Amino acid sequence: MSILPFRVSVSSGSLYHLPLSRFFALASELDIDGVELVIGPECVLRGAQSVRALAVRHGVRLLSLHPPILPLPGWMRLARLASELGDWAATLDVPLVTLHTPRLASLANEPGQRYLESAHRLARRLQ
Repeated sequence: MSILPFRVSVSSGSLYHLPLSRFFALASELDIDGVELVIGPECVLRGAQSVRALAVRHGVRLLSLHPPILPLPGWMRLARLASELGDWAATLDVPLVTLHTPRLASLANEPGQRYLESAHRLARRLQ
């Protein structure tokens, strides 16, 4: 655990090309508080429970969850994203989910409002 007055994590997105087992093994060797898990193909294939078990096996704490950084079938629809992230966060017992705003000119238009509604639903679910 870090002795700094703030938490330090490493993102699995920084080593996206490595298998999760190798990433968790490397992360366990660092003097950090935990990791941010970026949803990737291996995560989806393993499922949330298996990913959690793998992190536990390596002694790695999951601090946050991040949506896919590359297009991933089933994960790119905004309406479904918040629900999927909520399910994963609950299974992984992760208290923090990273969201990025969609590429819109304004959050006041219909797609922007749908994004805000999804973000609010996710926030309520994580409370």
